[in-house]
Formats: sequence, C-alpha cells, structure tokens
Amino acid sequence: MDGCICGGWENIRVSFPNFKDEAECIKKLVDDIFPRSLQIISPFPESLVGIKSQVEKVTSLLDMESNDVRSIGIWGMGGIGKTEIANILHQRYRHRFEADCFLGDVGKLHQKNGLTWLQQVVICKLLGEKLTLTSEHEGMNILKNMLRWKKVLFILDDVNHQEQWEFLVGGTEWLGRGSRIILTARDKHLLISHVGDNVYEVQLLSEDEALELFSRHDFREKSPKQDFMELSRQVVNHAGGLPFALKVLGSSFYGRDKKQWRDIIARLKRIPPKDILGKLRLSFDGLDKDEKELFLDIAFLEIACLTIYDFHLCVELVQRDVSRSFLIDYLIEKSLLSIDLNNSIVMHNMIREMGENVIREEYANSRIWLPEEVCDLFKGKLITEKVESLRIPDDYYFKDDLVDYSNIFKRMQSLKILIVGNGTFSSNCAITYLPSSLQFIDWWWYPSISLPESFEQITACCALFM
Repeated sequence: MDGCICGGWENIRVSFPNFKDEAECIKKLVDDIFPRSLQIISPFPESLVGIKSQVEKVTSLLDMESNDVRSIGIWGMGGIGKTEIANILHQRYRHRFEADCFLGDVGKLHQKNGLTWLQQVVICKLLGEKLTLTSEHEGMNILKNMLRWKKVLFILDDVNHQEQWEFLVGGTEWLGRGSRIILTARDKHLLISHVGDNVYEVQLLSEDEALELFSRHDFREKSPKQDFMELSRQVVNHAGGLPFALKVLGSSFYGRDKKQWRDIIARLKRIPPKDILGKLRLSFDGLDKDEKELFLDIAFLEIACLTIYDFHLCVELVQRDVSRSFLIDYLIEKSLLSIDLNNSIVMHNMIREMGENVIREEYANSRIWLPEEVCDLFKGKLITEKVESLRIPDDYYFKDDLVDYSNIFKRMQSLKILIVGNGTFSSNCAITYLPSSLQFIDWWWYPSISLPESFEQITACCALFM
C-alpha cells in the first residue's frame, strides 16, 4: 500500500510502505492523523478560559513519550477546574492507549454504591467484561492480573479516600508499560501518598481571565458590555478567580437589567448560591471534628477581623497553640486554606462564605457577629452557654436598662474568642467578669483601667489586645 487519504483531510497524506494487514494500516493512520487533527479542532472550548497553560503543565508531568508507567495528581479546591483539566487530557490522549477509563465523582459514587460497584465499572471500561463481583478483593485480583499487560489511561476524578486508590488501581505495577494514571483530589496529602511529588496545584484565574470567563457565561461574549463593566467587576471580585463560581454567577446574570443585577449582587453578599456552597461544602464534610472546629474558628476570624493584618495575626496565634497548629496544615492540604505570595495563610472568599453558611445553619449560636444576633444574645433570647466566638460590632449601642454590664459575660462559659468593636462600652462601665475559657481577646477600647479579678483564672489565653 503506497498511501491513504482520509476524506475531509485532503492535506494529510500518510505513507505505509510494508504493512502486513489492514488493521496495522488503520492503526498507523489513526496514530498519525489524530494528534494532528487536534491542532485543527481545539480541545479547549472557549468557556474554559485560562486553562490551556495549566493543561500543558500537567502534560509535562505525564511525560507521554516515556514508556514507564507514570501516575500524577491534580490538586485544588472545589470548583477550581481539576475535572476540566483531567477531561481535556483524556480527550487528547485516549487514542494512544489500548483502553481508557475516566471515572468521575469517585468519592460520591463510592459512598453511594460501594467499591465493588466501582470495580465492576472499571472492569467493564478497561477490559470490556460485565462481571458481578462478590468482594473488593476479588475485583482487585481481576484488575491486577488482567491489566498488567495492557497500556491504559486511567483517570480517577475527585478521589477522597485511600481505599479508592488501593482497590481500583493499586499501584503502577498493576498496569502495562506506557500506562498513565491521573488522580484529582482536594486533599494534597492523599495524592502525595500515592504519586509522590508528581502533583500539580491548579491555580485560580487572573482578574482578566476571570472577567472573560464570567462574560462568556453572562453576555456570551469575550468581554462585558461597557455599561455593565463596573457591575461585572464587582461580581468577578466576589468570585475570587474561582471558575465554577464565575460560571454559575455568569449564568444567573444572563439577560438581566441593571436593577436586577444590583438586587442579585446585594443578595449574593447575604446568601451565596446553593450550588456553589454545595461544591465547596464537600471539603468541609470530609474533616474530622477537631478540623471542623478549627476551620469554623478561622472562618469566624476572617468574618470578624477588621483588617487582613488582624486576621493574619489571629491565625498566627492559633499556630502557636501546639494542640491545634498541625491542624492548619491539614486544612491547607484539603484546600480550605492556602498560602499567598507573602507566605501568609489566607481563606478564599467563597470558602469563607461556605463556612459562614455552615455556622448559621448547623452551628447556630456558637459563633456570633451579626448585629441582630448580638442584640438577641444580650437580651437573653439566645442560649449563652453555647457561644464560643463573639464579635460585638463597632459603635454597638447597649440600652442600660436591658443589659447588666458587670456580668454580661458570666454565662458564656464556652467563650474562646472575643472581639469587641470601638465605642461599644462607655468608660464608666465596669466589667467584673471574663470567662476562664477565653483564648483570644481583641478589645482595644476596654472601658476600665483594670481587669476583673476573674481574669487571673484565665490560663488558656494566648492573645490579649487591650
């Protein structure tokens, strides 16, 4: 056979000098033409703004020319684009393998259907066999024995437990030469334990990229209409470069007039969209009790602190607590906190809002900062024994006939964090009691020249600003 021309691709000619059969010819044709066709049909939809450079960085980790078995991880917070990157890699390279499997929502499917069900799906996709398994170990043995001679592309998306790796892919020794394994997860430590240092951290979009992505979902154009530019920037700043949030918000503003835009923006600050909260909430749900408590404490500090400097200082003090400092590393690994360019710990705006929503819905009265809740607290309408963190807003006004200043904190025996705004208590107000449970006090305008005697009992306090 001297050559083949594929209809529709007249400019591509492939020579096959000495092929034994037609199957070999077709394989050569696909291997030669398909990669070049990808240069003509872009694998990057316009809606996936800012993702191309990140795909290339992950591709370099895959080292597709190597004949070794390689496994890599893609790490980042919910909604940042891990699945999109993995999906593009799957579409781009699946033709190079004897078999391929993209298994999405692994954590959710594991919880809903169990490991044997997942193994049956993988066996069907990679081996073409429909089996009914009796145990995870049976499935593991089948996969291990039947895949070792196959070159496969195996992608597990949104892994959240070690069992999923162990029983679905085991290790690189399970697969044939040239195979590639891609895992995506919100938990960095989980990835490192399986793929070592071959982990790529997905980055948030730049301001320009975020504006373009939002615009494509709102205006169906590359940039917002000029008379909507200022409002668009407000929404984009609120989303903080998180692609999923930008897509959801962009679609919710589509076709709205300016008045509706302003109403939705005002509502966003109070009630974020449920689908955004739900996606981010998965990371919180996977935490242990102590990790959840620390996350909510830090979310409260992010809400309550007046400046970013105060927040950084508060978190630094938490880090000094040897019983909790290591938990901060866990929250970073699980994409709930991050490190900025100044090497400071920060919490993404949408993560903070998720934490705020969790506090309101499931930890009611434990952390209080809203003026109306503060009012109810001091009127005796809330259970004060449950309060762990309290911020009294600036210039908050107490009516003398409603509040017993001297014993205002006496029933708050669980109070750990107290932040009091300026101008809240008058200078002639004597505070006679502070609970011994306090660990952090920020009260620059304390209304007395001396501390109450009960303060001597506070042994756990690690920070005092007065």
